[in-house]
Amino acid sequence: MKIKYLVLVWALVFASCKRETATATPSSKPETKATVSSSSTANLLQNCPEKTLPLVDSTNFNHHQKFRILSAAEQKTLGLQKIYLSNDKNEIKAVSLDYSLSLSSKFKTLVISYYFGEHEMFTFLINYDSNYKILGFLNIAYDEIAESASSTQSQLTQDLIIVMDSDHWSDPPVITKTSYVIKPDGSIIRE
Repeated sequence: MKIKYLVLVWALVFASCKRETATATPSSKPETKATVSSSSTANLLQNCPEKTLPLVDSTNFNHHQKFRILSAAEQKTLGLQKIYLSNDKNEIKAVSLDYSLSLSSKFKTLVISYYFGEHEMFTFLINYDSNYKILGFLNIAYDEIAESASSTQSQLTQDLIIVMDSDHWSDPPVITKTSYVIKPDGSIIRE
């Protein structure tokens, strides 16, 4: 009986290796340079949930609703390398498009989260022009689970973001509130 299971496991492993090798062979199509096109961004944002305002974003490890995980090409299309707090790509574990907001007809707003290492998670609100050039961005939520010593959540309205940073090292925790204004051109400035 054990031999039958071993043969079955061996056959499954062999079949999956063979399948993986088949997909890893180079294609006959020429490589093309990644460019931002309206069709690629339309596909990227297809069916992306849109949340209504006002809202509180308290995205954390226990409460994270990902719409979809972004590929490296999609991250490049969205210019996310400009917002990462580190250039060490090995530390960025997963990047997800969470939802969109309708703040203005003049720009698009996306909320994106990424896991930094195994213990930190950042959530950013990013405003884009029609060609997906970043106009403004802000870290609106943060969670870390190594010491659970700090966190960030934000209250979002049409033109104002109140960021609440919590320091849990103190008893009681110290909460610092900072207000940011979303300008008509999509930039975000501290009030």
